[in-house]
Amino acid sequence: MKSTAKATEKRSRTVVVLAIAVALMLLGSIFAQMFNTSFYKVKVSRISFDTDSGTLSGLLYMPKGVDASNPHPTIVTTHGYLNSAEMQDETAIEMSRRGYVVLALDMYDHGHSHGNADNTGGFFNFWPTSLWDAAQYMYSQDYVAKDAQGNGQIAVSGHSMGGFSSEMAIYLDEQNYAAAGYRIIKAGLSMGADYSWTSYLSLDEEAAVATFGGRTIGKICGQYDEFFFAADEPPTKSGTVYHKDYVATTAGKTLLEQEAPQADTWYTGSDGGQRIIYQPREIHPWNHFSKASTKDAIEFYATAFADQSGLVQNIASTSQIWYWKEVFELVALVGFLLMLAPLALLLMKPFGHVGIAAATTLAAVISLWQYVRGLKKRAYWRFSPELVKKILLIALSSLLMGIIMLGIQTGINFGFGNWLAFPVLPKIAVLGLLGILGLASFLLFAKLTRVLDISEILKILKRKRKNNAKVSV
Repeated sequence: MKSTAKATEKRSRTVVVLAIAVALMLLGSIFAQMFNTSFYKVKVSRISFDTDSGTLSGLLYMPKGVDASNPHPTIVTTHGYLNSAEMQDETAIEMSRRGYVVLALDMYDHGHSHGNADNTGGFFNFWPTSLWDAAQYMYSQDYVAKDAQGNGQIAVSGHSMGGFSSEMAIYLDEQNYAAAGYRIIKAGLSMGADYSWTSYLSLDEEAAVATFGGRTIGKICGQYDEFFFAADEPPTKSGTVYHKDYVATTAGKTLLEQEAPQADTWYTGSDGGQRIIYQPREIHPWNHFSKASTKDAIEFYATAFADQSGLVQNIASTSQIWYWKEVFELVALVGFLLMLAPLALLLMKPFGHVGIAAATTLAAVISLWQYVRGLKKRAYWRFSPELVKKILLIALSSLLMGIIMLGIQTGINFGFGNWLAFPVLPKIAVLGLLGILGLASFLLFAKLTRVLDISEILKILKRKRKNNAKVSV
Protein backbone atom coordinates (compact mmCIF):
# COMPACT_ATOMS: atom_id res chain seq x y z
CA MET A 1 0.00 0.00 0.00
CA LYS A 2 2.83 2.30 0.99
CA SER A 3 4.76 1.52 -2.22
CA THR A 4 1.65 2.19 -4.31
CA ALA A 5 1.19 5.60 -2.69
CA LYS A 6 4.86 6.36 -3.24
CA ALA A 7 4.60 5.37 -6.90
CA THR A 8 1.49 7.53 -7.29
CA GLU A 9 3.28 10.49 -5.69
CA LYS A 10 6.30 9.98 -7.97
CA ARG A 11 4.03 9.83 -11.01
CA SER A 12 2.27 13.03 -9.90
CA ARG A 13 5.62 14.84 -9.60
CA THR A 14 6.54 13.64 -13.08
CA VAL A 15 3.26 14.97 -14.48
CA VAL A 16 3.82 18.33 -12.74
CA VAL A 17 7.34 18.63 -14.21
CA LEU A 18 5.95 17.73 -17.65
CA ALA A 19 3.23 20.38 -17.29
CA ILE A 20 5.84 23.00 -16.28
CA ALA A 21 7.97 22.05 -19.29
CA VAL A 22 5.03 22.40 -21.69
CA ALA A 23 4.10 25.74 -20.10
CA LEU A 24 7.66 27.02 -20.55
CA MET A 25 7.61 26.00 -24.22
CA LEU A 26 4.28 27.69 -24.85
CA LEU A 27 5.02 30.88 -22.91
CA GLY A 28 8.53 31.15 -24.35
CA SER A 29 7.21 30.79 -27.90
CA ILE A 30 4.35 33.27 -27.38
CA PHE A 31 6.53 35.97 -25.83
CA ALA A 32 9.30 35.44 -28.39
CA GLN A 33 6.71 36.04 -31.11
CA MET A 34 5.44 39.16 -29.33
CA PHE A 35 8.88 40.76 -29.26
CA ASN A 36 9.65 39.62 -32.83
CA THR A 37 6.57 41.49 -34.08
CA SER A 38 7.01 44.48 -31.73
CA PHE A 39 3.83 43.41 -29.91
CA TYR A 40 2.03 42.69 -33.18
CA LYS A 41 2.69 46.14 -34.67
CA VAL A 42 4.84 44.52 -37.37
CA LYS A 43 3.76 41.71 -39.68
CA VAL A 44 6.51 39.13 -40.22
CA SER A 45 6.21 36.81 -43.20
CA ARG A 46 8.43 34.62 -45.34
CA ILE A 47 8.70 35.77 -48.98
CA SER A 48 10.46 34.27 -51.99
CA PHE A 49 11.16 35.69 -55.42
CA ASP A 50 12.91 34.54 -58.57
CA THR A 51 16.00 36.23 -59.98
CA ASP A 52 18.30 35.61 -62.92
CA SER A 53 20.58 33.72 -60.53
CA GLY A 54 18.02 31.55 -58.74
CA THR A 55 15.44 32.05 -56.00
CA LEU A 56 15.93 34.34 -53.02
CA SER A 57 13.94 34.12 -49.82
CA GLY A 58 13.81 36.13 -46.64
CA LEU A 59 11.80 37.31 -43.67
CA LEU A 60 9.85 40.48 -44.49
CA TYR A 61 9.13 42.78 -41.51
CA MET A 62 6.27 45.08 -42.54
CA PRO A 63 5.14 47.77 -40.06
CA LYS A 64 1.39 48.30 -39.87
CA GLY A 65 0.09 51.02 -42.15
CA VAL A 66 2.79 50.59 -44.81
CA ASP A 67 1.37 50.05 -48.28
CA ALA A 68 1.40 51.51 -51.80
CA SER A 69 -0.26 54.69 -50.55
CA ASN A 70 2.20 55.00 -47.66
CA PRO A 71 5.62 53.68 -48.76
CA HIS A 72 8.44 53.64 -46.22
CA PRO A 73 12.24 53.54 -46.30
CA THR A 74 13.59 50.02 -46.45
CA ILE A 75 16.56 48.04 -45.17
CA VAL A 76 17.78 44.85 -46.83
CA THR A 77 20.09 43.01 -44.47
CA THR A 78 21.80 39.65 -44.62
CA HIS A 79 23.97 37.19 -42.77
CA GLY A 80 27.52 35.92 -43.02
CA TYR A 81 28.97 32.65 -44.26
CA LEU A 82 27.09 29.47 -43.20
CA ASN A 83 24.29 31.43 -41.50
CA SER A 84 20.74 32.47 -42.38
CA ALA A 85 18.31 35.38 -42.23
CA GLU A 86 17.49 34.82 -38.55
CA MET A 87 20.98 36.02 -37.60
CA GLN A 88 19.79 39.53 -38.46
CA ASP A 89 17.06 39.54 -35.81
CA GLU A 90 18.45 42.55 -33.96
CA THR A 91 18.38 44.76 -37.08
CA ALA A 92 15.06 43.40 -38.29
CA ILE A 93 13.25 43.85 -34.96
CA GLU A 94 14.68 47.22 -33.97
CA MET A 95 14.38 48.92 -37.36
CA SER A 96 10.90 47.58 -38.20
CA ARG A 97 9.84 48.70 -34.73
CA ARG A 98 10.90 52.20 -35.78
CA GLY A 99 8.87 52.11 -38.99
CA TYR A 100 11.33 50.78 -41.57
CA VAL A 101 10.42 47.95 -43.90
CA VAL A 102 13.09 45.28 -43.35
CA LEU A 103 13.96 42.26 -45.47
CA ALA A 104 16.22 39.83 -43.59
CA LEU A 105 17.65 37.90 -46.51
CA ASP A 106 18.87 34.33 -46.98
CA MET A 107 21.73 34.56 -49.47
CA TYR A 108 21.85 32.08 -52.35
CA ASP A 109 22.31 28.48 -51.15
CA HIS A 110 21.60 29.49 -47.55
CA GLY A 111 18.39 29.09 -45.59
CA HIS A 112 15.43 29.01 -47.98
CA SER A 113 17.29 30.51 -50.96
CA HIS A 114 19.04 28.60 -53.72
CA GLY A 115 20.99 29.47 -56.83
CA ASN A 116 20.48 28.05 -60.28
CA ALA A 117 22.90 25.70 -62.04
CA ASP A 118 25.22 28.59 -62.92
CA ASN A 119 25.13 30.19 -59.49
CA THR A 120 25.58 27.43 -56.93
CA GLY A 121 28.22 25.30 -55.34
CA GLY A 122 31.10 27.78 -55.39
CA PHE A 123 32.46 30.06 -52.69
CA PHE A 124 32.29 33.09 -54.97
CA ASN A 125 28.91 32.29 -56.45
CA PHE A 126 26.37 32.99 -53.74
CA TRP A 127 27.37 36.31 -52.10
CA PRO A 128 28.47 38.80 -54.82
CA THR A 129 24.96 39.41 -56.18
CA SER A 130 22.66 38.29 -53.33
CA LEU A 131 22.00 41.73 -51.83
CA TRP A 132 22.02 43.49 -55.19
CA ASP A 133 19.36 41.12 -56.54
CA ALA A 134 17.30 41.55 -53.36
CA ALA A 135 17.65 45.35 -53.48
CA GLN A 136 16.38 45.37 -57.07
CA TYR A 137 13.38 43.27 -56.06
CA MET A 138 12.53 45.54 -53.13
CA TYR A 139 12.90 48.62 -55.31
CA SER A 140 10.17 47.21 -57.58
CA GLN A 141 7.70 46.98 -54.68
CA ASP A 142 5.20 49.83 -54.36
CA TYR A 143 5.48 49.92 -50.54
CA VAL A 144 9.17 50.93 -50.77
CA ALA A 145 9.77 54.69 -50.76
CA LYS A 146 11.47 56.50 -53.67
CA ASP A 147 12.30 60.17 -54.05
CA ALA A 148 11.08 62.50 -56.80
CA GLN A 149 13.97 61.48 -59.09
CA GLY A 150 13.21 57.79 -58.69
CA ASN A 151 16.11 57.07 -56.32
CA GLY A 152 15.31 54.26 -53.91
CA GLN A 153 15.14 54.92 -50.16
CA ILE A 154 16.88 51.61 -49.51
CA ALA A 155 19.83 50.73 -47.29
CA VAL A 156 21.82 47.51 -47.66
CA SER A 157 23.50 45.89 -44.71
CA GLY A 158 25.18 42.65 -43.78
CA HIS A 159 27.51 40.90 -41.38
CA SER A 160 30.84 39.39 -42.42
CA MET A 161 30.31 37.97 -45.91
CA GLY A 162 26.95 39.72 -45.87
CA GLY A 163 28.97 42.92 -45.49
CA PHE A 164 30.90 41.93 -48.61
CA SER A 165 27.61 41.45 -50.42
CA SER A 166 26.27 44.85 -49.28
CA GLU A 167 29.38 46.65 -50.52
CA MET A 168 29.29 44.76 -53.80
CA ALA A 169 25.63 45.79 -54.16
CA ILE A 170 26.64 49.46 -53.96
CA TYR A 171 29.37 48.85 -56.54
CA LEU A 172 26.83 47.26 -58.92
CA ASP A 173 24.21 49.93 -58.19
CA GLU A 174 26.61 52.67 -59.21
CA GLN A 175 27.30 50.86 -62.49
CA ASN A 176 23.54 50.57 -63.02
CA TYR A 177 23.14 54.29 -62.25
CA ALA A 178 25.27 55.20 -65.25
CA ALA A 179 22.66 53.58 -67.52
CA ALA A 180 19.41 54.00 -65.56
CA GLY A 181 19.90 57.54 -64.21
CA TYR A 182 18.73 56.67 -60.69
CA ARG A 183 20.19 54.86 -57.68
CA ILE A 184 18.38 51.99 -56.02
CA ILE A 185 20.54 52.09 -52.87
CA LYS A 186 20.71 55.18 -50.66
CA ALA A 187 22.99 53.92 -47.85
CA GLY A 188 25.17 51.00 -46.86
CA LEU A 189 26.24 49.65 -43.47
CA SER A 190 28.60 46.69 -43.24
CA MET A 191 29.29 44.89 -39.98
CA GLY A 192 32.32 42.71 -39.36
CA ALA A 193 33.64 43.14 -42.93
CA ASP A 194 36.50 45.15 -44.41
CA TYR A 195 37.37 45.69 -48.09
CA SER A 196 39.18 42.38 -48.61
CA TRP A 197 36.25 41.35 -50.83
CA THR A 198 37.66 43.52 -53.60
CA SER A 199 40.74 41.30 -53.93
CA TYR A 200 38.52 38.21 -54.04
CA LEU A 201 36.83 39.58 -57.15
CA SER A 202 39.97 41.21 -58.61
CA LEU A 203 38.58 44.68 -58.03
CA ASP A 204 40.47 47.74 -56.90
CA GLU A 205 39.64 48.89 -53.35
CA GLU A 206 39.99 52.58 -54.17
CA ALA A 207 37.80 52.12 -57.23
CA ALA A 208 35.15 50.48 -55.05
CA VAL A 209 35.29 53.34 -52.53
CA ALA A 210 34.99 55.80 -55.42
CA THR A 211 31.59 54.31 -56.33
CA PHE A 212 29.88 55.51 -53.14
CA GLY A 213 28.21 58.18 -55.24
CA GLY A 214 27.21 60.46 -52.38
CA ARG A 215 25.63 57.63 -50.38
CA THR A 216 25.76 57.44 -46.60
CA ILE A 217 28.32 54.73 -45.75
CA GLY A 218 29.17 53.14 -42.42
CA LYS A 219 31.20 50.28 -41.01
CA ILE A 220 30.98 48.50 -37.67
CA CYS A 221 34.49 47.20 -36.95
CA GLY A 222 34.98 45.21 -33.76
CA GLN A 223 38.22 46.09 -31.98
CA TYR A 224 38.90 42.39 -31.41
CA ASP A 225 37.51 41.00 -34.66
CA GLU A 226 39.24 37.68 -35.38
CA PHE A 227 39.05 37.89 -39.17
CA PHE A 228 39.15 41.48 -40.45
CA PHE A 229 40.43 45.03 -39.87
CA ALA A 230 44.09 44.05 -39.58
CA ALA A 231 46.59 46.79 -38.91
CA ASP A 232 48.98 47.89 -41.66
CA GLU A 233 51.71 46.17 -39.62
CA PRO A 234 50.11 43.38 -37.58
CA PRO A 235 51.82 42.43 -34.28
CA THR A 236 54.44 39.70 -34.46
CA LYS A 237 53.03 37.83 -31.45
CA SER A 238 51.15 34.64 -32.15
CA GLY A 239 47.37 34.51 -32.03
CA THR A 240 44.64 35.99 -34.16
CA VAL A 241 42.82 38.17 -31.65
CA TYR A 242 44.48 41.46 -30.80
CA HIS A 243 43.38 45.05 -30.41
CA LYS A 244 42.64 46.67 -33.76
CA ASP A 245 42.18 50.31 -34.67
CA TYR A 246 40.73 50.28 -38.17
CA VAL A 247 40.39 54.05 -38.51
CA ALA A 248 44.18 54.33 -38.13
CA THR A 249 44.89 51.92 -41.01
CA THR A 250 45.39 52.94 -44.62
CA ALA A 251 42.03 51.33 -45.47
CA GLY A 252 40.23 53.31 -42.75
CA LYS A 253 41.82 56.59 -43.84
CA THR A 254 40.92 55.85 -47.48
CA LEU A 255 37.31 55.19 -46.54
CA LEU A 256 36.91 58.35 -44.47
CA GLU A 257 39.24 60.47 -46.64
CA GLN A 258 41.04 61.76 -43.56
CA GLU A 259 44.67 61.72 -42.45
CA ALA A 260 43.86 61.27 -38.77
CA PRO A 261 40.22 60.15 -38.48
CA GLN A 262 38.45 59.24 -35.25
CA ALA A 263 36.08 56.38 -34.62
CA ASP A 264 32.37 57.08 -34.11
CA THR A 265 32.72 60.43 -35.93
CA TRP A 266 30.90 61.52 -39.08
CA TYR A 267 32.93 62.81 -42.04
CA THR A 268 31.85 64.15 -45.42
CA GLY A 269 33.51 62.50 -48.42
CA SER A 270 34.59 64.25 -51.61
CA ASP A 271 31.37 63.01 -53.25
CA GLY A 272 29.27 64.76 -50.60
CA GLY A 273 28.24 61.56 -48.86
CA GLN A 274 28.54 61.05 -45.10
CA ARG A 275 30.81 58.33 -43.76
CA ILE A 276 31.53 56.82 -40.37
CA ILE A 277 33.41 53.93 -38.75
CA TYR A 278 32.15 52.49 -35.46
CA GLN A 279 34.58 50.50 -33.33
CA PRO A 280 32.80 48.62 -30.52
CA ARG A 281 34.90 46.50 -28.13
CA GLU A 282 33.73 43.20 -29.63
CA ILE A 283 34.84 40.04 -31.36
CA HIS A 284 33.49 39.05 -34.77
CA PRO A 285 30.44 36.89 -33.87
CA TRP A 286 29.38 39.11 -30.97
CA ASN A 287 28.19 41.77 -33.45
CA HIS A 288 25.04 39.65 -33.76
CA PHE A 289 24.21 39.80 -30.06
CA SER A 290 25.49 43.21 -29.09
CA LYS A 291 23.45 46.12 -27.77
CA ALA A 292 26.42 48.37 -28.65
CA SER A 293 26.51 47.33 -32.35
CA THR A 294 22.72 47.53 -32.52
CA LYS A 295 22.86 51.04 -31.02
CA ASP A 296 25.40 52.04 -33.68
CA ALA A 297 23.18 50.63 -36.44
CA ILE A 298 20.09 52.47 -35.16
CA GLU A 299 21.99 55.76 -35.07
CA PHE A 300 23.46 55.14 -38.52
CA TYR A 301 20.04 54.65 -40.11
CA ALA A 302 18.65 57.68 -38.28
CA THR A 303 21.34 59.78 -39.99
CA ALA A 304 21.05 58.07 -43.37
CA PHE A 305 17.28 58.58 -43.45
CA ALA A 306 17.10 61.90 -41.61
CA ASP A 307 14.95 63.28 -44.46
CA GLN A 308 12.41 60.50 -43.83
CA SER A 309 11.75 61.46 -40.22
CA GLY A 310 8.04 61.84 -40.91
CA LEU A 311 7.80 58.15 -41.83
CA VAL A 312 9.90 56.57 -39.09
CA GLN A 313 9.83 56.93 -35.32
CA ASN A 314 12.60 58.58 -33.33
CA ILE A 315 13.00 55.95 -30.63
CA ALA A 316 16.19 56.27 -28.58
CA SER A 317 18.98 53.97 -29.74
CA THR A 318 19.37 52.68 -26.19
CA SER A 319 15.74 51.49 -26.20
CA GLN A 320 16.09 47.95 -27.54
CA ILE A 321 13.85 44.89 -27.25
CA TRP A 322 15.41 42.38 -29.66
CA TYR A 323 17.29 40.48 -26.95
CA TRP A 324 14.02 39.59 -25.20
CA LYS A 325 13.16 37.44 -28.18
CA GLU A 326 16.41 35.57 -27.61
CA VAL A 327 15.65 35.22 -23.88
CA PHE A 328 12.19 33.75 -24.44
CA GLU A 329 13.44 31.44 -27.17
CA LEU A 330 15.90 30.15 -24.56
CA VAL A 331 13.00 29.70 -22.13
CA ALA A 332 11.16 27.62 -24.76
CA LEU A 333 14.30 25.56 -25.39
CA VAL A 334 14.74 24.90 -21.65
CA GLY A 335 11.11 23.78 -21.55
CA PHE A 336 11.69 21.38 -24.43
CA LEU A 337 14.79 19.87 -22.80
CA LEU A 338 13.02 19.66 -19.44
CA MET A 339 10.15 17.78 -21.09
CA LEU A 340 12.29 14.86 -22.28
CA ALA A 341 12.95 13.18 -18.91
CA PRO A 342 9.38 13.18 -17.51
CA LEU A 343 7.97 12.16 -20.89
CA ALA A 344 10.38 9.24 -21.00
CA LEU A 345 9.40 8.19 -17.46
CA LEU A 346 5.69 8.32 -18.29
CA LEU A 347 6.20 6.25 -21.45
CA MET A 348 8.29 3.67 -19.64
CA LYS A 349 5.54 2.90 -17.17
CA PRO A 350 3.05 1.29 -19.62
CA PHE A 351 5.42 0.30 -22.43
CA GLY A 352 8.84 -0.23 -20.88
CA HIS A 353 11.83 0.24 -23.19
CA VAL A 354 9.52 -0.18 -26.19
CA GLY A 355 7.84 3.10 -25.29
CA ILE A 356 11.18 4.93 -25.31
CA ALA A 357 12.07 3.37 -28.65
CA ALA A 358 8.70 4.39 -30.09
CA ALA A 359 9.14 7.96 -28.84
CA THR A 360 12.64 8.11 -30.34
CA THR A 361 11.33 6.77 -33.65
CA LEU A 362 8.54 9.36 -33.67
CA ALA A 363 11.05 12.16 -33.01
CA ALA A 364 13.24 10.86 -35.85
CA VAL A 365 10.27 10.76 -38.24
CA ILE A 366 9.30 14.34 -37.34
CA SER A 367 12.91 15.51 -37.82
CA LEU A 368 13.09 13.73 -41.17
CA TRP A 369 9.81 15.32 -42.25
CA GLN A 370 11.11 18.79 -41.37
CA TYR A 371 14.37 18.09 -43.22
CA VAL A 372 12.60 16.87 -46.35
CA ARG A 373 10.20 19.82 -46.17
CA GLY A 374 13.16 22.19 -46.08
CA LEU A 375 14.80 20.46 -49.04
CA LYS A 376 11.55 20.65 -51.02
CA LYS A 377 11.28 24.39 -50.36
CA ARG A 378 14.78 24.83 -51.71
CA ALA A 379 13.96 22.68 -54.73
CA TYR A 380 16.67 20.20 -53.75
CA TRP A 381 14.14 17.39 -53.28
CA ARG A 382 11.53 16.44 -55.81
CA PHE A 383 9.31 13.38 -55.56
CA SER A 384 9.41 11.02 -58.49
CA PRO A 385 8.31 7.39 -59.13
CA GLU A 386 11.95 6.33 -58.81
CA LEU A 387 12.34 8.14 -55.48
CA VAL A 388 9.10 6.66 -54.09
CA LYS A 389 10.27 3.18 -55.13
CA LYS A 390 13.60 3.72 -53.38
CA ILE A 391 11.88 4.92 -50.18
CA LEU A 392 9.59 1.87 -50.17
CA LEU A 393 12.54 -0.49 -50.66
CA ILE A 394 14.41 1.19 -47.79
CA ALA A 395 11.30 0.81 -45.62
CA LEU A 396 11.08 -2.86 -46.62
CA SER A 397 14.75 -3.40 -45.74
CA SER A 398 14.14 -1.73 -42.37
CA LEU A 399 11.08 -3.91 -41.73
CA LEU A 400 13.01 -7.09 -42.52
CA MET A 401 15.82 -5.91 -40.25
CA GLY A 402 13.23 -5.38 -37.49
CA ILE A 403 11.88 -8.89 -37.93
CA ILE A 404 15.41 -10.34 -37.72
CA MET A 405 16.17 -8.31 -34.59
CA LEU A 406 12.92 -9.37 -32.96
CA GLY A 407 13.69 -13.02 -33.74
CA ILE A 408 17.19 -12.74 -32.23
CA GLN A 409 15.84 -11.09 -29.08
CA THR A 410 13.16 -13.77 -28.72
CA GLY A 411 15.82 -16.48 -29.10
CA ILE A 412 18.04 -14.91 -26.45
CA ASN A 413 15.10 -14.54 -24.06
CA PHE A 414 14.02 -18.17 -24.69
CA GLY A 415 17.47 -19.60 -24.12
CA PHE A 416 18.85 -17.34 -21.37
CA GLY A 417 15.92 -15.49 -19.91
CA ASN A 418 15.02 -11.81 -20.19
CA TRP A 419 18.28 -10.18 -21.34
CA LEU A 420 17.16 -6.80 -19.97
CA ALA A 421 17.57 -8.30 -16.49
CA PHE A 422 21.21 -9.25 -17.17
CA PRO A 423 24.06 -7.51 -15.30
CA VAL A 424 25.44 -4.35 -16.95
CA LEU A 425 28.36 -5.86 -18.91
CA PRO A 426 26.41 -8.81 -20.43
CA LYS A 427 23.58 -6.39 -21.25
CA ILE A 428 26.03 -4.09 -23.10
CA ALA A 429 27.42 -7.13 -24.95
CA VAL A 430 23.92 -8.15 -26.09
CA LEU A 431 23.18 -4.59 -27.20
CA GLY A 432 26.43 -4.50 -29.18
CA LEU A 433 25.63 -7.83 -30.81
CA LEU A 434 22.12 -6.69 -31.72
CA GLY A 435 23.51 -3.48 -33.18
CA ILE A 436 26.06 -5.29 -35.35
CA LEU A 437 23.58 -7.93 -36.53
CA GLY A 438 20.93 -5.26 -37.17
CA LEU A 439 23.26 -3.18 -39.34
CA ALA A 440 24.50 -6.27 -41.20
CA SER A 441 20.96 -7.45 -41.94
CA PHE A 442 19.88 -4.00 -43.16
CA LEU A 443 22.88 -3.71 -45.49
CA LEU A 444 22.22 -7.23 -46.79
CA PHE A 445 18.56 -6.53 -47.59
CA ALA A 446 19.46 -3.12 -49.04
CA LYS A 447 21.95 -4.82 -51.35
CA LEU A 448 19.49 -7.55 -52.35
CA THR A 449 16.82 -4.99 -53.20
CA ARG A 450 19.49 -2.91 -55.04
CA VAL A 451 18.46 0.20 -53.14
CA LEU A 452 21.98 0.66 -51.85
CA ASP A 453 25.32 0.19 -53.57
CA ILE A 454 27.65 -1.02 -50.82
CA SER A 455 30.70 -0.90 -53.07
CA GLU A 456 30.09 2.80 -53.78
CA ILE A 457 29.90 3.55 -50.05
CA LEU A 458 33.17 1.72 -49.50
CA LYS A 459 34.78 3.74 -52.30
CA ILE A 460 33.62 7.01 -50.67
CA LEU A 461 35.00 5.92 -47.27
CA LYS A 462 38.27 4.88 -48.89
CA ARG A 463 38.60 8.27 -50.60
CA LYS A 464 37.84 10.03 -47.30
CA ARG A 465 40.60 8.07 -45.52
CA LYS A 466 43.08 9.03 -48.24
CA ASN A 467 42.08 12.72 -47.98
CA ASN A 468 42.42 12.65 -44.18
CA ALA A 469 45.86 11.08 -44.54
CA LYS A 470 46.93 13.85 -46.93
CA VAL A 471 45.70 16.53 -44.53
CA SER A 472 47.52 14.97 -41.58
CA VAL A 473 50.78 14.98 -43.56
